[in-house]
Amino acid sequence: MDVFLNHFAQRLTDPDAHRSTDYRHWFRAKGPYPVEVFNDKYEPYVVIKKTATTPQFDERFHDGPLARISHIMELLAAGYEFIVLPLAWAITEPSFPTASSESQAYGFFSQTDVYVRRFEFISELMQNYKLGPCEQTEDTMEDSIDDAR
Repeated sequence: MDVFLNHFAQRLTDPDAHRSTDYRHWFRAKGPYPVEVFNDKYEPYVVIKKTATTPQFDERFHDGPLARISHIMELLAAGYEFIVLPLAWAITEPSFPTASSESQAYGFFSQTDVYVRRFEFISELMQNYKLGPCEQTEDTMEDSIDDAR
């Protein structure tokens, strides 16, 4: 049983990437259930209706380790609810490293660039969706600049 539940992503990638789905619960569930615990590495396969207000993928992360993760983070920030469908399956072809993804994964400067872009992305999410205490106005920005002088 445990071998069966040790799905592909836990063997091939970071186990946090799909842990929030709770595969033990999924395997035994009789009906849909909400994802209640998220982490910043969660990258589930999702089906959503595309509308004018649906958050788009952030192009800063194309072909890299944060492409799906950043989209999931924005969907969550925008108030989307994630429901696990126990009687549904998603099938995907394996992805193979590209020159771009290899350099992002292993090059020091590329990793630093990804961290900077991730920080910028999270800062923008917090500001755009009014999350956390990161509310900054022109007045507080000028005060911060004056304080730094």
